[in-house]
Amino acid sequence: MMYFGKTRVRHTPAAGLGRGLALAAAAAAVIAAPSASAGETGPMNVYRHADGQAYFSLSLRPELRPGDAMGVDAPRQVVALFDTSASQTGMYRDAALASLEALLAGMGPGDRVRLAAVDLDARPLSDAAAPADSPETAAALERLRQEAPLGTTDLVSSLAGALEMFDPQAATPRVVLYIGDGMSNANLVRGPGFAKLAKLLRAQRVSVSSYAIGPRRDAEVLAMLANQTGGNLYIDAPMAWADDTTGVTPQRATQENQRRAAGVGRVMAQWVRGTVVWPEADARVSGAQTLLPRQLPPLRSDRDTIVVGTLAPGAKAVTISAAAVGEQGTLESTWSRRASQANEAHAYLADLVNNARRDGGVSMTTVGSAGLAETGRMLMSRLDGLTEMAERAITVGDHQSAARIAGAVLQSDPGNLRAQTVQRVVASGGADRARQQVVKPSGPPAAAGGDSPNDSLELVRVAQVETLAPPQAAAGPIVIGAPRISEGDGVVLGQVTTLDSVAAADYPPAGEVTDGAFLSGVERRNRLFAQMLEKEIRNIISQARDKLSTSPAEAIQDLKLAMQSVQNAPELIADVRASLTDRLESALREASRSAAFKAELDRQREETAAAARELKLLNDRLTQKRQREKQLLDRFDALMDERRYEEASEVAQIVEETDPNGVTPVAAGLWAANNRADYLNRTYRAARAKGFIDSLLLVELAAVPLSDDPPIVYPSASEWEELTNRRKKYQAVDLKSQGEAELRISEALQGPLTSVGLDFTDTPLEEVVEFLRAEYQIEIQLDTLALEDLGIGADEPITVNLRNISLRSALRIMLKQLELTYIIKDEVLQITTEEAAALELTVKVYPVGDLVIDKSPIFGGGGGG
Repeated sequence: MMYFGKTRVRHTPAAGLGRGLALAAAAAAVIAAPSASAGETGPMNVYRHADGQAYFSLSLRPELRPGDAMGVDAPRQVVALFDTSASQTGMYRDAALASLEALLAGMGPGDRVRLAAVDLDARPLSDAAAPADSPETAAALERLRQEAPLGTTDLVSSLAGALEMFDPQAATPRVVLYIGDGMSNANLVRGPGFAKLAKLLRAQRVSVSSYAIGPRRDAEVLAMLANQTGGNLYIDAPMAWADDTTGVTPQRATQENQRRAAGVGRVMAQWVRGTVVWPEADARVSGAQTLLPRQLPPLRSDRDTIVVGTLAPGAKAVTISAAAVGEQGTLESTWSRRASQANEAHAYLADLVNNARRDGGVSMTTVGSAGLAETGRMLMSRLDGLTEMAERAITVGDHQSAARIAGAVLQSDPGNLRAQTVQRVVASGGADRARQQVVKPSGPPAAAGGDSPNDSLELVRVAQVETLAPPQAAAGPIVIGAPRISEGDGVVLGQVTTLDSVAAADYPPAGEVTDGAFLSGVERRNRLFAQMLEKEIRNIISQARDKLSTSPAEAIQDLKLAMQSVQNAPELIADVRASLTDRLESALREASRSAAFKAELDRQREETAAAARELKLLNDRLTQKRQREKQLLDRFDALMDERRYEEASEVAQIVEETDPNGVTPVAAGLWAANNRADYLNRTYRAARAKGFIDSLLLVELAAVPLSDDPPIVYPSASEWEELTNRRKKYQAVDLKSQGEAELRISEALQGPLTSVGLDFTDTPLEEVVEFLRAEYQIEIQLDTLALEDLGIGADEPITVNLRNISLRSALRIMLKQLELTYIIKDEVLQITTEEAAALELTVKVYPVGDLVIDKSPIFGGGGGG
């Protein structure tokens, strides 16, 4: 825990942050302090650079009138965004859910909340906003528990979607609460994209507060959002894990994580109650040459807001005036503060202001005074790291790099004593001379620090140099080489490990000076190998970045192989190995993000292509359907012109099956039915008129008298009986002439089966036909085309067992099971289908003389007709 004034800050290392400016709230979780009184202005820190430019930071608080600050029970509109990407699993997800439950439990009775799951977009889990303790919210929370953590996150799309979930008619303040890691791999939140998002959120007066939780967190983005929208940020501490050595069980670790997360949820519920004042336009500033951010950020009642800039020449105070919109309307606020004494402790302000100038302060992460302090700590930590790099460069003799790095440090912090020391060492060249000369004494080295004359110099072998300190008094200055360097020369090495005894064989001949003996041949080879490997790794990283857009998987493979090479190289010193490993890990993270982004783009392209193919298929089907419907309607019109109304009605029914919801088929069917009815009515009416006239004609014909001279004489009864018997004998006379082959076939059909009979079991039809052809000496053929139309082949199995009946009956019984029959045609017995046989017609004559002559006696005469 760290404390900054009245503000309590939880500090965790910032992992994976790029620029030093970021790092503000990346390492700090801000919990609001009690608000100051109205009009109170926070401290003004000043740093004066060596070039004469003065930098400042100023703390502002909103000047609230009575009624501006909303009460505890005043309603709020809240959209809670819960990260459901693939990184939110295990303990992280359980803790995040615990914080969300505590948040809902701590909200006011008038608040309306709407939950949403966040990955590539924000998906609302309820139809509308509802009270936190309502059944609708409980159901939405249960649906959230069922959401599987998959995919990646698009924070820009999710926040834009959250804006659409607010009720546009409600005038209550709008709050977005985000619970997740802030890693927007699908759409990086940087540069102009973030400025556009922040402008949109401010235009709709939506404050965004976040709880950063997850294995990796982009606290920089979340801090930028909080600073630009008047929100807060809490960055979670490392998770508690089970540890057998300390007796921490998994259940106890889970309880501790959820207890801490529930506390964060209660803090977020308090953030909802904060009042936010929104500055309308650019502020009016006097005494400042530059003020950042250019547009004042929103001001909160529960924390201060930080602005930075540069003082105008000769200015002793800074005054800021701005119009801001509060809960009770627009108010004018003025903040005035005299410049305090410049302090070297605020040297970070130079880097902070210069970095913020790039985008007008949009990317500043100074969330309150605690965020400003943490930003300064991170910037100064970066300078300390550069200073250590310069000192390591001195130890390996790379004076050019050491001077360049030390100069960069002194540009930002001219009072840095360690960087000044490095510059003095480089300028004097003393350390270099000390490394380049080793003088052998006449015997083993004397004890370090002992007095010895110049002609009998002591030898000290330096093993490790940890720091370079400014000149200071020492009991016995440690000097390498000859002649002895006095303390006034200012070259003193802070901590040196010496060898108390060295064998005489380890030294050159007496009095000889050997150049370059400080670094052994092995050390020189190792340094050369490290430089070569560093160049190779730089090339691999460059080539991998070139492959990110086309083949990120291959780039990741190359980087992993390079990582193995670095880790398996025993010649590397620890510092070089750590530096190369850091570079490769950073490139691997970038490649992983690119791979996820490319996979998402490929998936979207595949979805788009699939949708296009499906749309094309639908269009093709629709085109075919329209073409078929047009052809049918053309056929319908032709049938109507030919007055074939029944066939036209059938076509209209087919059109209706093709287009069941269309109007055209219905109209066509009605038109055909109406025309058919009209046609039949007219036809039958004409037939009725004609029949009526014909009937009257018959009446007239019936009135004509008939003469019975000569009389009609009919045959006797015996002659009638003879005619009847003769007709029965010749029931039918076939007019078609039959040849000898057809007569032989007819006789065979009428005759009985042979003694063999018909006895077949699952025998192919063609084998049965071959048997009948050989047994009865008649030609039998299969109607192949007709059988194929019915789906019957020559190998269709036949099962039959018949005896003592005619061949005609046996064939009918046998062929009936296949729905077949036979006909005599073209002097062969042809086996065919019933449909094909029905088309073969035969003309036969039947004698009916006794049926058409009236044989009843005639009585009377005259008009008996």
